[in-house]
Amino acid sequence: MDCEPCLEEGARMTATIDEIEWQTMDVSATVFPSTTESSITIDGKTDTLNIQLTYLGPFGIINNQSEGFSALIYNDGATESCNSTSGTITFDEFDQIEQVVSGSFEFECTNNTTGDMRRVLSGTFTNVPYQQ
Repeated sequence: MDCEPCLEEGARMTATIDEIEWQTMDVSATVFPSTTESSITIDGKTDTLNIQLTYLGPFGIINNQSEGFSALIYNDGATESCNSTSGTITFDEFDQIEQVVSGSFEFECTNNTTGDMRRVLSGTFTNVPYQQ
């Protein structure tokens, strides 16, 4: 089977968004290596809602990192989005040989159109394949 990118069996992202359970198996990541400061973007998508996590900093096992972390909730084709105002990301696994990453996240964000605050809690990303 030839696919780009292929999802690892069990790759998924879950979260509770404003007390509503959300999950997807359509999740991938891209690492942007650098000699000064590398970054990773993790994208989880459904038909109605997408979550994008971005972390800028050193890779490895990291707990509750807020510096260098940003997040975004958006709908494909919609003009509304919700940019994080605070949050944390934890990397429980960063396997550079198998190129998969797992961890957790939470954040609050403000809707760019309405100004409403949204809370994303108990977020996880598991066995997410990444490419460079």
